[in-house]
Amino acid sequence: MDTLRLYSYELGLQCVIHNRSIWSSIAPDWRPYSGSSPHLDHGHVELLWWAANGGLTVDLLNQVMGGGTPPPPPPPPMPVLRLGSQGDAVRRLQETLNRWYPSLPPLVVDGDFGPRTDARVRYFQQRAGLVADGIVGPATWRALGF
Repeated sequence: MDTLRLYSYELGLQCVIHNRSIWSSIAPDWRPYSGSSPHLDHGHVELLWWAANGGLTVDLLNQVMGGGTPPPPPPPPMPVLRLGSQGDAVRRLQETLNRWYPSLPPLVVDGDFGPRTDARVRYFQQRAGLVADGIVGPATWRALGF
C-alpha cells in the first residue's frame, strides 16, 4: 500500500485506507483509521477527478506497481474562483460541491459564484482543514479531487 501512497500524485489517488490506517492527499502521512471497516484484508482507494474519468489506466497502474516511473498526469489547470466569478469552471465547482454534499440543499448549477456557492465553498474548506476564505485556489481544487 505504501507504493500507492508514494505514487499517489502520478496515479491520481486522493485517499488510501488499509490495515486500520488512512492516508489522504491533504495530510502528510498515515494516521489511524477508525471507520466501520478496518480494511485488514483489502485496501480502499479514492481517485481524483481526472483519474476516475479515464486517466488511471491498467497500464499506468501496472507500470507503477512494477517499479517503473510513470509519466506525470495531465490534470487540467483550474482557475482561481471567488465570489463574483462566472462561467463553466463555476458550474463544475457547483456540480462537484453538490456531489460532495448530497444531503444538503443542492446549489443551483448556473455558473454564478454567488453567496450560496460562497457559503458552500467555505463549509467545504472548513471541513477539509483548509483556510475557509471562500477562494477556490489550488489547495481547494486539490481537496475537491481535481
